[in-house]
Amino acid sequence: KNNRNSADNTTMEEEGATAMPDPNELRLAANGRFAANALDEALPLYSLAVEVARKKRILGQQQQQLQEVGQPSDGVVAAVVQDPTTTADDLVIHLCNRSACLYKMEMYEEARADADEAVGLGGDIRRNNNSKAFFRLARAQIALDDFSSAMDTIEKAVTHCDGQLKEQQQQSVDETEGDTSSNPLVQQIQEFEKLKAIALRKQKQIAANPRSQSSPQEIKSIKLESRIPSIKEFIRATKNSESY
Repeated sequence: KNNRNSADNTTMEEEGATAMPDPNELRLAANGRFAANALDEALPLYSLAVEVARKKRILGQQQQQLQEVGQPSDGVVAAVVQDPTTTADDLVIHLCNRSACLYKMEMYEEARADADEAVGLGGDIRRNNNSKAFFRLARAQIALDDFSSAMDTIEKAVTHCDGQLKEQQQQSVDETEGDTSSNPLVQQIQEFEKLKAIALRKQKQIAANPRSQSSPQEIKSIKLESRIPSIKEFIRATKNSESY
């Protein structure tokens, strides 16, 4: 009887893991609605992608714990969730996407919360996903007139990006100065510096006129290396479908 219950539980776990939709498919569908400015339709899709990615991360952590104590892990579940680090990276992507949507909907507190969680999950800003998370966070902080926090976020991002750029340059001794202009890290630092200038300007404007309001729409995006989806798109691609 115990064996039967165990088998039933395993089957339910397998079915739950395999029944989950692909968050990347949800992301692509949401991107299409976002590009069409159908934000009310994009937000639920982004939220579902976040929910699925979060569940996959939890399953991945459970699988890792089983392996650490020497217990056999479930092959079906493991195949779905893959590596816990990978699932954390995926969750960062989906949180950043939802943050962008919330920001455009002028839901700045919620946008900041998603970006803040993404920054915490990212850990190492050397990864592009986490650079975008820092940008999303600083942008939401500026929209909320939290300039002190925004400047701190930007400073951390620039410091880490600059440190990683120096490491790359040391490793590539044959690299010429002209080659660095197309380096994604250089471009990211430039975007953060632009964001810093916007924050300083808005801070001065509000100090001079406390009744003045921010115009967060000026802060658009941070340019990162393109990330090729791991699945075939099931919706018609749009010009801006991969912008966020």
